[in-house]
Amino acid sequence: MPTRSRSACSTSTAWSAFDAGHTLTGHQIALTGFVLGPEPGGFQLARLVITCCAADAQPIVAQVLTSAAPPARDTWVTVTGTFD
Repeated sequence: MPTRSRSACSTSTAWSAFDAGHTLTGHQIALTGFVLGPEPGGFQLARLVITCCAADAQPIVAQVLTSAAPPARDTWVTVTGTFD
């Protein structure tokens, strides 16, 4: 499947938050965010979503599965892969 270009707050991305990710399952995606830290088998990637002002910022966290060494904490990276 081709990679779709979507912003972090696009309709399909926002909708997938409410359907346990089923909207994106099997699709190639690219995510940009900062590394929270290592996890078994990969690392956590996060972005902050602001609805009104910085005081209401909420993190959106994705687990990235990889056999490569995780990037350093607080590093901004873009990862591409298949949403599972």
